[in-house]
Amino acid sequence: LLDQLQWDTLQHRRTKQRLVLCYKIRNHLVDIDPDKYYTPGDSRTRGGHRYRQIRTNKDQHRHSFFPRSIRDWNRLPESATAALSLEEFRATLDSVPWTQLEP
Repeated sequence: LLDQLQWDTLQHRRTKQRLVLCYKIRNHLVDIDPDKYYTPGDSRTRGGHRYRQIRTNKDQHRHSFFPRSIRDWNRLPESATAALSLEEFRATLDSVPWTQLEP
């Protein structure tokens, strides 16, 4: 049925929405302070669009929103994260192959 309707799987739709919220937080489109949750990575070795991964020992925290969204965000190409508008980000996100986003 998903193929017939040309829909993404539930996992892919959830990942997209998580990345869209991550974009909104990063660009101050929602009332969440990005400096409190996101630490920029080293631009010389990791790229300017990436964030430092949150280290945790607990599975409950490892699979919560911020650690999980940072892992997904760091897998995106820089062209997708440098989008100037939310609509442009969503369009670029649709063109990213899912094999690149899966661990």
